[in-house]
Amino acid sequence: MIGPIVPWPRLLRRAVIIALTVGTILLCIHHGDHLRAEPICPGFYWKTGLSYLVPFCVSVVSSLLTRRDVGHARDRAARS
Repeated sequence: MIGPIVPWPRLLRRAVIIALTVGTILLCIHHGDHLRAEPICPGFYWKTGLSYLVPFCVSVVSSLLTRRDVGHARDRAARS
């Protein structure tokens, strides 16, 4: 039951900021030459989406796992 322990608005806001920052950097590094080329190939659009989706997912998952680990550590400390 993750819902009650996760501060969703803050977590999602942070994940979006990270995704926009890292995604833009990845887009420029990996696809900068395609941005200037005409015409843009159809595969470019899904690759662009992945450039933003992957950092978003990594941020959300790492935040949830860290929160879970901190909760387990608090439980262990309270028991001892």
